[in-house]
Amino acid sequence: EVRRPGRRPALPGRRPVVFWRPAPTCPRDGRRFHRSASDVPTLPSGPADARRIPSLDGLRAISILAVVLGHAGGTHGFPAWAEGIVVKDRFDAANFGVRVFFVISGFLITGLLLEEQRRHGALALGRFYFRRTFRIVPAYLAFLAALVGLGAVGAVSVTRADLLHALTWTVNYHVDRSWVVGHLWSLAVEEQFYLLWPAIV
Repeated sequence: EVRRPGRRPALPGRRPVVFWRPAPTCPRDGRRFHRSASDVPTLPSGPADARRIPSLDGLRAISILAVVLGHAGGTHGFPAWAEGIVVKDRFDAANFGVRVFFVISGFLITGLLLEEQRRHGALALGRFYFRRTFRIVPAYLAFLAALVGLGAVGAVSVTRADLLHALTWTVNYHVDRSWVVGHLWSLAVEEQFYLLWPAIV
């Protein structure tokens, strides 16, 4: 008797989950019978949260804490004994936190690219760039527009070079950048990675 994949009862609004049963064996020589294409199990479809890796949340928490501590060092009320630990003398906490974020981002993006290549046999670079653009650019342009408005009324100091490098994702190469765009260096590195890495993969 040929055994087929079984199905667990589906929850409301969810597709049934197919679980795999061992293929039957021949009673003479112990070889397994050949399966048909209909016997191949399928993974359940669902929202992106279903594919989340919970263990990475701990690394993200450590990264956020390291960045906050690194930037808090030197501020009013921050313990002097801790400042030498988290600010460059012994351990550059902010730099460490950002680098961990880079590693996590690279791991996730590479996984998505390899999964798409496995499923479709090729990478749809246009679709990848389209998704990344609409995920980041609208909020990014809104932030730059706010800086231009604040600069026009004299609330902040922002130069044309700052805006040029910000619009071209090259703030990490802008040595004389203003303080208000200084934090954009990490986003520039990430966008450069998004631009180059998929083409290499």
